Amino acid sequence: MELRRTSGVKILLLALIFVTAACAEKSIIVTQGSPEVKGGYKGSCVLGDTAHSNSVLDSLCSGDLERILDHTSLTFIQRDELIEITCGEGASPRKVYEFYSSLPDFERGEMIRAFELYGYHLHGYG
Repeated sequence: MELRRTSGVKILLLALIFVTAACAEKSIIVTQGSPEVKGGYKGSCVLGDTAHSNSVLDSLCSGDLERILDHTSLTFIQRDELIEITCGEGASPRKVYEFYSSLPDFERGEMIRAFELYGYHLHGYG
């Protein structure tokens, strides 16, 4: 019974992400926690969408994003730009997507792993 409920939660989460992605512009969605662990899923956000801020984006913009980026080889200029377009006055889901898409594969992989170190998961849509 527990296996079916976990599978159902995964399917529901993936369906929600795909529906959101289909209705939205190109963006990077971040989920926090894991649906595989009871009570583990904590929410999701679109990076750069400060108009619809929530606890996940608030956590990232309150220091988690800086700590995450410390585990990448991005330059300080790139880190500052990503923080600004994610959390600052110039925040924009489109800009975050373009930034992420412009990175070489190995840097995107570093970002994925760095986010996972802190319990976040990146999902790029576009």
